[in-house]
Amino acid sequence: METPKTLAPAQIEMLGQGRHSDPAVPGLCLKVDDKGRRTWWYRRRIARAKTIITKQLGAFPAFSIAAARQWTMQLNEATQRGENPLAIQRAEAVRTAMTLDKAHQAYITAIRRGDRKKLRPRTISDKQGIYDRDIGPRLGAKILSELTENDCWDAVYDKAKGSRYRANKMAGS
Repeated sequence: METPKTLAPAQIEMLGQGRHSDPAVPGLCLKVDDKGRRTWWYRRRIARAKTIITKQLGAFPAFSIAAARQWTMQLNEATQRGENPLAIQRAEAVRTAMTLDKAHQAYITAIRRGDRKKLRPRTISDKQGIYDRDIGPRLGAKILSELTENDCWDAVYDKAKGSRYRANKMAGS
């Protein structure tokens, strides 16, 4: 079946198997598989580069035509500047990833609510103090997925050089 001049919901439902480009927005296409599933895809070459970007948005009608076009326009802006939108998105994901600071805040909040077990206020205060004094300044900005066991043990061993008691407390936290 021939791709319509504009994509409308009724026309999309009638599309046959294959890849159908959206004439309104360059790079956007709708792939229809043999089972009739319709999926939005983006495929475009980065300006002044040989790299071709391919990315899947999701299924139609979960993502409307307007949402798919908006998503594609954002990707097109980056490719026209000569930037790789996928690299930009990965950098943003790392920037907003869970750090040790965020994880500790979630932990302390859950402990204060008593989600797992009840701790005395003094114990919670001690845990917060150990984190603020010994762990946070050294490891707090680290992304959890990049934090290694060696990072943690190095922090404990460095603390042990000055205070074995605090190193033991730190290792137990």
